[in-house]
Amino acid sequence: MKYIKTNHRVHLCIAHIVFCPKYRKSILIKEIKERCEQLIFELAKERKWKILNCGKY
Repeated sequence: MKYIKTNHRVHLCIAHIVFCPKYRKSILIKEIKERCEQLIFELAKERKWKILNCGKY
């Protein structure tokens, strides 16, 4: 990972988001999944974040 440097700070920001529904039932499917991904990518672009991986393991 590379540190992000600006005029006033140096930082490394990594976040890991996990959805854990009750009973292991898939809740992010079809239109809901597509909309969530769209919102995440729009926010990342707006804030100049890098998405390293967006998928199911």
